[in-house]
Amino acid sequence: MSQIVGINATHEVWIALERNFSTVSKARFMQLRLQLQTAKKGGQSMLKYLLKIKKIADNLSTIGEYVTK
Repeated sequence: MSQIVGINATHEVWIALERNFSTVSKARFMQLRLQLQTAKKGGQSMLKYLLKIKKIADNLSTIGEYVTK
């Protein structure tokens, strides 16, 4: 809320909110992409590993980024 204190016009409020959340979304996207790129099976079962990959892919899709091939 501190990002919108002192803003009078609703258009300016939306722009401030968009700017703030786009930065957060970009950081989240980068974090999830890195997790996907560096995921290792290690000693996990194949099922557990694939569920971990699916969870990352699902999280990416919730922010509008989809995993293809």
